[in-house]
Amino acid sequence: LDQVEQRSDALTNEFFLATRISYLLELGKLKEADELFQQWNAPQDNYLYYRTNARILQLVRRDDKNALESFNKAIPLWPGPVDWSNLHFKAQSLARLGDRAGAEATRARAKEVELLMEMDVHRTLQAALSTLNTPESLKHFEDFYTRIGREEEARAWRSRREALTNP
Repeated sequence: LDQVEQRSDALTNEFFLATRISYLLELGKLKEADELFQQWNAPQDNYLYYRTNARILQLVRRDDKNALESFNKAIPLWPGPVDWSNLHFKAQSLARLGDRAGAEATRARAKEVELLMEMDVHRTLQAALSTLNTPESLKHFEDFYTRIGREEEARAWRSRREALTNP
């Protein structure tokens, strides 16, 4: 990361910025993370920006209300629906703001999404890829996408499954 930071285009690369800031936050270098975030010169209407902004607001500025707004923008954007840590961090902000029920519900959803990222779930999907001509295999994908909240993808798998079932 140190070598990449020296590149002239580093501050326009949202992946670098998000990774570097996350790294600094994990190390407890909050001031340095905030200073780098202030230099963000990359696109700001995307998952990486909203997630990073939320973490800066939450950890550095202790602004849970605005952190929630940013988490709510990040979570629906890919890969937000499958990044359970966003939900975990969102639950922390909800708890600090006194929304106990919201925090518990969000923690439960975070755990549900975390379990969907386990290898056994993905092994089942991987095995189903070898038999995409069977309704049973397609149902695995439909169910998975429904459970992660990607209804458009779930509909596509359902449509394909129904086409096989009712030619």
